[in-house]
Amino acid sequence: MDDIAKTLSDLVSIPSVNPSGQPPTAPGHGEGGVARYVEDFLRRIGADCRRQPVLPSRANVIGFVSGRGADKLVLEAHMDTVPGENMEIEPFKPVVKDGRLYGRGACDTKASLAAMLVALRNVLRRGKPACSVVFAATVDEEHKFTGVKELLESGMRATFGV
Repeated sequence: MDDIAKTLSDLVSIPSVNPSGQPPTAPGHGEGGVARYVEDFLRRIGADCRRQPVLPSRANVIGFVSGRGADKLVLEAHMDTVPGENMEIEPFKPVVKDGRLYGRGACDTKASLAAMLVALRNVLRRGKPACSVVFAATVDEEHKFTGVKELLESGMRATFGV
């Protein structure tokens, strides 16, 4: 399994069901586990990290790497998923079949998180990037988009965004 697939498998294995406006008290609800994983990954590759509180017990994870130039690239993806009821497979037990990884959040949007984390790590292995990079893992996309709204309201601006 390559680095992106391994990272995606790790992320899918962590339940992060959006609690839809309720406190994330039920098992598997809220983004806390994924936030810890992303923050740990970013710190291991040398990014400065912080949590941006958004909702009770729910925070965006913001990683920052300074670059050589004045431009700034923001990489953003959300950490929450919809519930996994009525799936044909166990939602949080990744399955690889015919070269594809299946599980809750695999394509929406934990694959983006995995690809961007591994890409940033690979860029940093080559030295300081050409531009500064902000990695934003946001909460609550599946309900009211409060994570990305908070990111924008905090003044986050960039030259480029993904």
